[in-house]
Amino acid sequence: MCPLSRYCQKQLNNNGFTLVELLVGIAICSILILSFYSVYIYCINASRISEEKEDIILNGRYAIEFIKNEVRSADEIIPIERIPNYNKKYSKNFGFVIKKKIDITSSKSEGIEKEYKNKYIIYYINGDYLRRDVAIKKTDHFPKKREFEGNNTIVGNIKSIENSYTDFNRKIIVISLVFKGKWNKELEFNTEIAIRSPINY
Repeated sequence: MCPLSRYCQKQLNNNGFTLVELLVGIAICSILILSFYSVYIYCINASRISEEKEDIILNGRYAIEFIKNEVRSADEIIPIERIPNYNKKYSKNFGFVIKKKIDITSSKSEGIEKEYKNKYIIYYINGDYLRRDVAIKKTDHFPKKREFEGNNTIVGNIKSIENSYTDFNRKIIVISLVFKGKWNKELEFNTEIAIRSPINY
């Protein structure tokens, strides 16, 4: 019985970890943890890139369609130069002004000639935002720069509209919007709009 107890005690004493085994174990665990963390960060970044790209695509399509619908429903298209000093205020504009007639006739006034106001709309870039300025006048005189107010933000993350232009001779408006996000490279949206309404030079 005595020799057996010595053998058991010897076996128990040999079951501990050496310093080298402990260091190897820590190193392997660290490599595994770093690998899992890298995969986790990659998945998060991939998700952010995908979500941002989807947002930019939706914003780009929305902005293009928004401008296109207003140009198509215009009663007149006016060169931006007809609005004094507007180019000095916002040089990054598309070169045209949309004019729409708004019916302001009261529903009670039957048999009376209809009354209208003129709504003037300008699109421009301020910072990295596409904005829309509006001026409303009762007369047919062109509004002044200070009369434009109520600027709405259409979309953000706009980097450039350099390739946009208005060709009044060919009666076309070319809209080119370049978007850039935090995670994505540049995305460009282009469209060509035919001017159907009269041009007021």
